[in-house]
This record gives sequence, C-alpha cells and structure tokens, in this order.
Amino acid sequence: QIGRVQAGVDAARADREKTPLAKKLDEFGSQLTLVIGGICAATFAASVPRFGSPVFGGNKLKGAAHYAKGAVALGVAAIP
Repeated sequence: QIGRVQAGVDAARADREKTPLAKKLDEFGSQLTLVIGGICAATFAASVPRFGSPVFGGNKLKGAAHYAKGAVALGVAAIP
C-alpha cells in the first residue's frame, strides 16, 4: 500500500511543470555559474607570470598551487 502511495506522489510530482519564475531562476543560476567560473579562470590565468616568484622560492608548482587556492576561494565565496 505504501509503495502505491509513493508511486502516485512521484507521478504527480513529475507531471508538475516549473513556474516561469523557477525557469528564469534556473537560467540565471546557470549563467551566474559560468560568469563566476570565467572570473576564477581569468584570475588564475592572470597570476601565471607570478608562479615563479621568489616568495615561493622560485618553485613554480608552489606558486601555481597558491594561486589555484586563491581562485577556488574566490569561486566558493561568490556562490552563496
């Protein structure tokens, strides 16, 4: 009996269409994600010349890791 009720609830939920506002919010969320991802990638790309900075002991891998963490932190902070 419980399985039939759950199947009916699932079928009713699948039949329901999204409201226009929900559709616009989904579209806006997708666009916002792409913009934030682009900003993070641009931030990382702009820091490439500083990978070998003396601050990191001339080690480019340490510099890349440092700036990658910064780009990820920026993305995490931008997406609520």
